[in-house]
Amino acid sequence: DCTPRYLRYPTAPQRVLSYYGSQAKALQFVILLRDPVSRMLSHYHFVSQLSCPGWRDFSEYVSSVIQTDGASGGECLDASLYGPQIENWFSVFDSSQFLIVPMKLLTASPKGMVTPPNRIMERLHIHKLIRKQTVHVNAGKHGSSVDELGWAKIQGLWKVLGAKRASPEAVAEVLAKSQAELHGYRGGRGDAAAI
Repeated sequence: DCTPRYLRYPTAPQRVLSYYGSQAKALQFVILLRDPVSRMLSHYHFVSQLSCPGWRDFSEYVSSVIQTDGASGGECLDASLYGPQIENWFSVFDSSQFLIVPMKLLTASPKGMVTPPNRIMERLHIHKLIRKQTVHVNAGKHGSSVDELGWAKIQGLWKVLGAKRASPEAVAEVLAKSQAELHGYRGGRGDAAAI
């Protein structure tokens, strides 16, 4: 099964556990993490194609998020709150069942590094290599977060994300306390600063 929605719904881990019962210990999970601000930008533009999101543009939306300390963020912000979301899954499943993949490594793995799709295959004990390069096929045609927001507004948004434990540092702290595999990380366990 593959969906970004399971990560963010608080009841999803328990429902998955209930569905699989005694087989749940055999499950393997992959969490693909994108830069939270870039993810919000993409989400905003996707939703704005479907309906009027209530703001004139992404910059106005982010201003509202900053002014309300995230209270006006809705699903666009909530889907980027990786720290609490991952902790929720780790509270139900053993963290060693998880492979965490930074989005940037999915589409551009350094030479010599096992690609994320191949690492997933290894974890599933499937020994067929995937030779194609992964391509980001649904990339939106919009500016970057810096183009749309400027550095000052991005910093304000990072403060909100930090307060909600969604900053890279907060996610690193969650991963440092776990047995999850962070794809591409070769350092020691428990070192949030290195992660």
